[in-house]
Formats: sequence, C-alpha cells, structure tokens
Amino acid sequence: MDPIVRFQNICKTYDGRSQVVRDLNLSVERGEFLTLLGPSGSGKTTSLMMLAGFEMPTSGEIYLDNKPFSGLPPHRREIGMVFQNYALFPHMSVGENIAFPLQVRRLDRQEIVTRVRRALDMVQLPGVIDRKPAELSGGQQQRVALARALVYEPAIVLMDEPLGALDRQLREGMQIEIKSLHQRIGVTMIYVTHDQQEALTMSDRIAVFNGGVIEQLAVPKTLYDVPANAFVAGFVGENNLLRGRLARRIGDEGEVDMPGIGLIRGRLGEVAEGQPVVLAIRPEKIALGTGSCPPGEGNRLSGNLIERIYLGDQTKLTIQLPDRQTVTVKAGSLLFDAAEGPVNVSWAPEDGIVFAA
Repeated sequence: MDPIVRFQNICKTYDGRSQVVRDLNLSVERGEFLTLLGPSGSGKTTSLMMLAGFEMPTSGEIYLDNKPFSGLPPHRREIGMVFQNYALFPHMSVGENIAFPLQVRRLDRQEIVTRVRRALDMVQLPGVIDRKPAELSGGQQQRVALARALVYEPAIVLMDEPLGALDRQLREGMQIEIKSLHQRIGVTMIYVTHDQQEALTMSDRIAVFNGGVIEQLAVPKTLYDVPANAFVAGFVGENNLLRGRLARRIGDEGEVDMPGIGLIRGRLGEVAEGQPVVLAIRPEKIALGTGSCPPGEGNRLSGNLIERIYLGDQTKLTIQLPDRQTVTVKAGSLLFDAAEGPVNVSWAPEDGIVFAA
C-alpha cells in the first residue's frame, strides 16, 4: 500500500549552518496515528510545520499521494491543523468557528449547517453550537478546535502539542477521546508531543526525534521493550543507564565490567568488546531484597537505599551502588516505610540491554 505522505531527503536550516532537520526520510501510512516524539529542539515540530506548509524545506521534497506539494501554500493542502492554544476566534460562536473553513471554501449554506452539526456530534459537543469559546472549558475548546480541523473532511489532521495546556486528568481523558475518534473515522493523524506516556497511549507508530534525525520508528511496545539505542532507552519511559565497558560477548548477550561492582550481563546491541557501554534496565524489572546478595543466576548487586518516594500505588526507591552510580526501583507502595541502609537488587540478564555509550 502506498503511503499517504512521504518525506524524502528533507533538510531544514534557518542560518545556513546548523540543520534543524537532517536528511529526513519518513513514510506515513494511510489511516494511521503517527506520533513525532522528542525533546524541545529535536526537529519534530519543524517537520510538522513543513508538512502543513508553514515552513519550507531547505532541500528535499514532501509528497502527498505520491505528488510533490512543497510549493503549495497551506490553504491549498487540504490538511486539518490543531494547535496547543486552540486558535479559536473569540468573537465568533462555536458554530461560526467550525463553519469558517467551509465558508472560505464557499460551500452551500445548508451543507455548512449539516457539516457543523455532524462535526460537533463527532467530538461529543452537540449542545454548544451557539456559545462563545470563553464560555467553554479547556477540554471543550480543544474539542471545538478538533471539530474545526475535521469539518471539511481533510485526508490528514496534524496536531501540535494539542493537550499541553490541559491539566493531567483532562489530558488523559482527551487522549482516549482522540484515539477513539481516530479509530471511528479512520483519518490519518500526525501528532507532535514531548510526552512519552501520551505517545505510548495513543499511537500506532512513534518516530523518536533527536538532533534533527529519527533515532527509531516503531510501534509503542517495540519502542519500550526494544529501544534502538541509549538515547531512546533513556527518553522513552524511565530507565536505569548503568555505565561500564563490554568485557566479552557470549552469544546474544554480553558481560559489562563495572569497576567496583563486577560483571553484569545483558542483551547486546551493536557493540564491540572493550567499548564503553551503558546497560539499560527498566525500574519495574528490578527485584528488591535486603542483606547480602545470594549466589545464583541473574544479575545481583548490593547497595544502599538512599531515597524513597511514595507515589500512591507504588514506591520509587533509589539505591546507590559501590561505584556511586544509582539504580531506581519501582515496588509496591507497602515498601514506602523501607528503612534506609544495605539492600540488594536483582534482575534477569534478558531484561537489560547493552548499548554503545
């Protein structure tokens, strides 16, 4: 199946020296929910703005249905756009705001009324058509902005941090609503966020940006369980990144030499023996005990519990190892009263991944 959007060798620079986006090659499948995830300045929003037509590539081409369209102005791209600040006209009613894109396209008045009501039903706001944006909550305003982006039935809807201004509970509710809406109507959605949890919750695929390039493009489970490198491992969800040197390879695993601690085993990425490495291990994969580490299979380390944070359903514990590195462990909330002092931690070798440092 041909992709609906294709970025081909896209580069973007503002000063002629540093590249905000570097040699971007990315295909977006028709009907998918693709999230561009990354820290501030990683190139994700610039890529979205080039697709929308608000920025022009320095080089390369963007294709829609295999037709180049970098030269088209934004209003001729037939792409819906939802911003973080809603961008609603305050002097217009909700109905007038949603109708605006249709009026610009000179649709028949009765067709406009029908589409506006259908769009409001789509975002579950049928009774607010005559209200002004200021009379609505933040979540309702964002739904109106989404309805306006969908009302003229674009092939693609772009969203730039659309939930960033909402409180956590409302934000989580809107994540579910947007994903449910996507599944119902099947429109292609491209979503920009720096929130890893949001990306994992909503996306069919996630492209992780860093320094203007895509570090990894994968489905959420693969991204979380099998990160491509140390950056992705550290950015997507919580991860302990323990530094050492690869002592030797043993099949698909390797032994990492950590001075003052010993040899730790983990799954291997593209790493050569003797190379500085980081071993990534998720906090929820680590088991906690007390006393000295007993012998046996798996990685077992001794350390000192130096901090505990109560999170309600669980407790976050920080353990300092003999080489001064720390390990974070997430355990049941009953351990909130755990005494500071000597503890041991353990995990299965296959739960840790070794990357080049």
